[in-house]
Amino acid sequence: MKNLILLLSVLFSCQMFAQKHECAVFDFTKPLELNPAITPLETNGQVEPVTSKTFTEKNIKLSFDGGSLRGSAGIATIITEGVTSYYLRVFTTTTMTISAQNNSVLDSIRFAAGTIMGELGLPVNDNTGKFDSSDGKLWTKNGDNNIGKVSFYNNFAMAQIPQLYVYYTTPSDVLTPISTSIYNGQTVPSFESFRLTFDREMNIVNTSGITLTYSDGTSAGNVSVSKTNSNIVVSLSKPITKDCDLLLTIPARAFASNDGYQNAELTYSFKVVEPRNTFNYTEAIPAIGKVKMIPNTISLVFPDIIGHVNEDAIIVLFKDGEPHRTLKLTSDENKVNLTINGTSSDITEEGTYTLKIKEGAISNALYGTDYERHNEEYNITYIVTSETDEPEPDPEPEPDPQPEESETMKVAKSLLALIGIGYPTEESSSRASLKALTESEEVPTDEALASAIDAFYKEPNIAKPVSKKYYQISSVNANGSKLWLTYNDGSVTLTTDASKATAFKATANEDGTTTFAVNGKYLHVLASDSRYAGTSERNITDEYSSTVNNLMLQKFIVEGKEAKDMLGLVTLYGGLGKDKVSKEDKTAYALVDHSTASVLTQAEYNASYFEADMTNAFAINEIDVPAEVNYSISPDLVKKNTEVLTLTFPEESFVDVSESVKPYFITNSGVNKGYATLTRTSDNMFTISLAGLSDDKYIVVLPQGTFTITVGDEIQNIMEIRHNFEINGGGGSGDDGGFDYSYSAVNIYGFGDILEPKKDSQLNNIIIYQYSRENDLAVDTNKEVWISNYDNVNKKLYKGKFVPYVIEEMPETPAYRLALETPIVEGSLAKGLYAVVFEKGTFGDANFRKYLEDKTSVSPSQCRVNALYRIRIDIDNTYVSGIDDVLIDKNKEDVIVDLQGRRVSKMAKGGLYIINGKKYLNY
Repeated sequence: MKNLILLLSVLFSCQMFAQKHECAVFDFTKPLELNPAITPLETNGQVEPVTSKTFTEKNIKLSFDGGSLRGSAGIATIITEGVTSYYLRVFTTTTMTISAQNNSVLDSIRFAAGTIMGELGLPVNDNTGKFDSSDGKLWTKNGDNNIGKVSFYNNFAMAQIPQLYVYYTTPSDVLTPISTSIYNGQTVPSFESFRLTFDREMNIVNTSGITLTYSDGTSAGNVSVSKTNSNIVVSLSKPITKDCDLLLTIPARAFASNDGYQNAELTYSFKVVEPRNTFNYTEAIPAIGKVKMIPNTISLVFPDIIGHVNEDAIIVLFKDGEPHRTLKLTSDENKVNLTINGTSSDITEEGTYTLKIKEGAISNALYGTDYERHNEEYNITYIVTSETDEPEPDPEPEPDPQPEESETMKVAKSLLALIGIGYPTEESSSRASLKALTESEEVPTDEALASAIDAFYKEPNIAKPVSKKYYQISSVNANGSKLWLTYNDGSVTLTTDASKATAFKATANEDGTTTFAVNGKYLHVLASDSRYAGTSERNITDEYSSTVNNLMLQKFIVEGKEAKDMLGLVTLYGGLGKDKVSKEDKTAYALVDHSTASVLTQAEYNASYFEADMTNAFAINEIDVPAEVNYSISPDLVKKNTEVLTLTFPEESFVDVSESVKPYFITNSGVNKGYATLTRTSDNMFTISLAGLSDDKYIVVLPQGTFTITVGDEIQNIMEIRHNFEINGGGGSGDDGGFDYSYSAVNIYGFGDILEPKKDSQLNNIIIYQYSRENDLAVDTNKEVWISNYDNVNKKLYKGKFVPYVIEEMPETPAYRLALETPIVEGSLAKGLYAVVFEKGTFGDANFRKYLEDKTSVSPSQCRVNALYRIRIDIDNTYVSGIDDVLIDKNKEDVIVDLQGRRVSKMAKGGLYIINGKKYLNY
């Protein structure tokens, strides 16, 4: 009920305001995932210019203008201790502009933690909003103003940005269907319903404005609206069969999705035209089929008087697939006569004869009026055979021996058994002709069969994928070897292991193309690089685009190659997107190199290849729809390989295991680590052995078909199951990743005003403690911390690590002192700005403390740690502060703590302790 109320409130608010709040994220730490993608430079400190680029995320564009230094803006490569990171740098006199598109308006802009703002800020006299350049680094608009563009200007010091978050409001009534049962301008024989298919589940909100009208504006009837998942159906109670022009109008916001979006205004115009090719014969003289001879005149009897025949039409009689004679077309009341030209003789020569009459050659008595009806296209086949006398039956007759089939007949029958994607359709003329020959009572000649077989090999009318069915796709070379398409971790790659082939769900589009989807993502024509906007080496997109995700499947044919060797194979043709250099839309045929198991597709490769190495050929095989069954696998983290993973299905399920499909392990980097062993512990529970695996991060893969489940009377394969887990027997590290990087502040003890200049020797005594009572402080004491120039954090002038420390005035407060490898001698650093630099994951909260001690005790996502963090220090050794001396009470009681920062009263022999801030070993 709560969910229903929430949905209704969402739908109501969307209907009232037709707006939706969105966030666009520009992640400069992943330059290859930007749009357009940027290939960063490899050398530390180098900057790839992006001043001329306009980045796009959702409805937001980011651009740059002006600037006098180093290209104005660029993606910087920073390498620290072998770890490479990337940032956007905005240099002096550069303007960075964020603009909203498609009637969207900006709400706020946030620079991510770790951003160095430099002198980047709002221009003078800017009135778009307010900008807090301190810790928040947040721009917010003024009042209710509709702001479509905000510019930031760098007055002097360089800015360095890891991510930029843009929050905006966008119109919600933007959804259009990905397909409809009737397209604009289509002519249909009758109309009863109209189906709209969206890319997400839709709900009916308001149908009062949906109308179906004739061309004169009058209503064509009251419509009803229903929905099933992503399909909306608009129906009439009675079908329209008369000729007319219809207009279906659907106002904006009639339907809404669960995520708050609504349909745009939609209109569809189409025609109803009653079929005209319904005037057809009821009898043929002689009867179609096997005959002794074909008379000079063939007659077709119609149910009504014939009003018109096209006497100039050329009617061709084919013999064994080749043109043989022409015929003259005449009529007599309700009969059409077809007379063989140039002879008065009958045809007695054995063979298969086909008579072809085009549509519209024969019309009824209402010819020339709106009620005219004419013939459909005819293909009339006779088989002429010699007459044989029936033998007298013996008193005890023996069955006649069946004649042995010729090799050609065996080939013909084997071809008819080939069905599926890439093979001639059931309705194709070549399949129908071949079937007629193989089923003929009179054995056809090998010549006739060979001719029909050749036509079968070359038939262009091939079967294509059907919507909502699942298919596996493989690249096939001239030797018959296959490389299967497999989906893994957001990418589609090639594999020689058929058990790892992915099942793609197909959608047959009205334009004849096919869209393949997996895990909510969409396949595009295989790409070899990221030079095109919209496609990449990942070969898959997160969002559907007809430009790149609608693939055209065509019969594969290469001139000079045997057609029979390419039977059942297809090409994959589709859009690559815009060339990032020429800005032109490019298309290509998918091309694969089998010698390296890699993709070679390029727009300029137009030739067809079918060799042992390079090939454009693909096979597409339908598979059973995998059953989607709930399951759970735990744990995500184990300490040693003697432990097991536990896989559980719903209690009411009885799941069986296939012996032919093998589950397996791979590392996160894709290295195969062998097969996995399953042990059943109950009807619905299994354990997975980890024996033989070392400490590392893994994925256990249970391919589709590993398990089966009985649904009714049908046994179905369960979908592929994947689970990420880690084997790690020790404590955690701040380098592990996966943390919540929102812990962003610490206090510095005894340092005075951080904004005042300091002597360089004061950096020898940097002590940090928790920012507030609510925030515990834990430090990874293995992480390196360093002193650098403020404008070059990668240049390490002095390095060190934090050690636990006790502040006498607050001994219960967690604190740590930076111990430099080489202490700083006063006067070593020149006057200027410096920074204390903390790598990400150096310090964090109480959960981080638990994780450092035992990483199985808490997940990384529950730990708040710092992103890359730096403290600005102004060094001036000539500056005199207001503090002349520090008095130390030597009579004060010693404060003793262990290396975990816990206060103790006694020291164990051989233990390391910290006494009044200094480390001691107790002998």
